[in-house]
Amino acid sequence: MKQKELEQLLKRYLKDSSSEVERLEVERWFEDISSDDIDLSESEKIEIKDRMLARILEAREQGGSESAFRGRQLIFRVAASLLLMIASFVAYQQLSQGEPETIAVATPPLSDEVVVENNSKGTREVWLPDGTQVILKGESKISYARQFSGKKREVNLVGEAFFDVIRNPDRPFFVYSGNIVTRVLGTSFSMVAPENASTIEVNVVSGRVSVYESEEDETDEADQKKVKKGVILTRNQKATFFVKETHLVTSLVEQPRPVKVPTRENKLLVFEDNTLSEIASKLEENYSIEFVMENASISNCTFTGDLSDMSLYDLLSVIGKSVGVEYEVMGTKILLNGQGCQKPIIN
Repeated sequence: MKQKELEQLLKRYLKDSSSEVERLEVERWFEDISSDDIDLSESEKIEIKDRMLARILEAREQGGSESAFRGRQLIFRVAASLLLMIASFVAYQQLSQGEPETIAVATPPLSDEVVVENNSKGTREVWLPDGTQVILKGESKISYARQFSGKKREVNLVGEAFFDVIRNPDRPFFVYSGNIVTRVLGTSFSMVAPENASTIEVNVVSGRVSVYESEEDETDEADQKKVKKGVILTRNQKATFFVKETHLVTSLVEQPRPVKVPTRENKLLVFEDNTLSEIASKLEENYSIEFVMENASISNCTFTGDLSDMSLYDLLSVIGKSVGVEYEVMGTKILLNGQGCQKPIIN
């Protein structure tokens, strides 16, 4: 049965205009929601059944003062409306078979903690109670409170995810992965923290993030954390925590992203006889990365060219070959060095 036909059937059920056969079929779907034939994870089945039970109990209470028939009618109308949601959800999965899976988890279960597991090879889109977007990668799990309360927004992650956090200075956002805590006010970053991994990575796309190792302090109140050591990261920086050695190392991300993406109308990195010092200043502005010239004599070397469509490391290679300088990534900085405005030797 196609999705549209299924929706029409459920709408008829809601209006009490379905046939006896159709009514029995809808009610059978309700009873079989936990069946293995439905392509839902166990946590999703539990979530749906909990939500159904709560709605039905609510409907039963509201229908208590009505006649038995009207109470039963109200209960099954609520159940049917939820079945309509389930039918759309399952139909979407069926249409997406063979493609990376992206599913929105819009409503948390009735328990205080929401646990979302992604056992597929694709991604899942999860919306947290504050509007924060999480792209949960395959073989990953995230847990969080049904409603954020108090002074913190706290999330636990096992696996890999991208976070686009809604800014709220009064309620900072925390991600816990093993002994690593990532704290932000409002920014976007990715985190790679597989279970039992030897390293954990935090990559910042925008904004400012603090990453630190923490341990539960038995002398403090419950859920309090004691900071041991940490780093502050900004755009295009990453922190790698070595679990066994228990130390953090900061560096640049593998592919730095520009603050502003060039367009046909706005070519941001076009140079005409600009000095290397001017070029470095422009790159610092567009990538939020500090450039250091180890040899001051290269600062006045000039370059002409359009580098707008190139990645950062590729454009540095082009500039280097043109003016005879080399670049090296050192932590969160890029060092430029060379003999100074000499033509490179080409074999």
